[in-house]
Amino acid sequence: MQGRTLLITAAGQGMGRASAIACANLGANVIATDIDGVAVTTAKANIRANGVGAQVRAVEASRATGGAVAENAPYDLVFANILAAPLKRLAPQIAAVTVGGSAIVLSGLLHRQALESYRCLDEGVLRSVTDGDLGSVLGWGFPIYTGGALSYIDYVGIKTFVADCDRFAHLYGARWAVPASLRDLAEAGKSIHDFKATADRKSKSEIMKMREPELVAYANELGIEARKSDLKKETLGKVLGKLNYV
Repeated sequence: MQGRTLLITAAGQGMGRASAIACANLGANVIATDIDGVAVTTAKANIRANGVGAQVRAVEASRATGGAVAENAPYDLVFANILAAPLKRLAPQIAAVTVGGSAIVLSGLLHRQALESYRCLDEGVLRSVTDGDLGSVLGWGFPIYTGGALSYIDYVGIKTFVADCDRFAHLYGARWAVPASLRDLAEAGKSIHDFKATADRKSKSEIMKMREPELVAYANELGIEARKSDLKKETLGKVLGKLNYV
């Protein structure tokens, strides 16, 4: 990163701002943009507090042409973590401020955060969609206009979100695998807010801590044929598989 010039959009808060600061700490010069003037003001204070005010310039901008964005072009790296529709509109502008050999990172990070948040909900780590939304907005600055990391799935469209993750899973592996319960919601045309945990469903951490007799009893409650004479590892695998924890 040393000496490289970067353009990072949606950098007023959360992942974008953190990325700008991290890249500056690695020696890059960063233009950090956001469409929200209040977020830009907050970002400037945060950037100064992190000691990288000389390397990061936060500006309010809704496009990749004109002003500070154009003045500092071309960019070695463009990091545009925004939704698909604005990305399509900005594509020609982004191309105009890059050169041959430039790298462009487009979107995907919000999907990743939303998918991991859903897994926490599905596994019982989160108690409700509201808890996940509030935690993501207040905890790490997930874009508030989406409603939070879980409501973001509805913001994108639950069927679109699942299809995107399936495409990413094909390209990048199982970390993008969609939990069965989320796929069921999508196929039924329901909202993320329709999620209801199974009444007898325990979290993965609770299951991992079970002693063998308790684990066997729980497996039987789930309709799994298991006996105390079975290897605990085998019973555990069946239970985790039944609940889509593996």
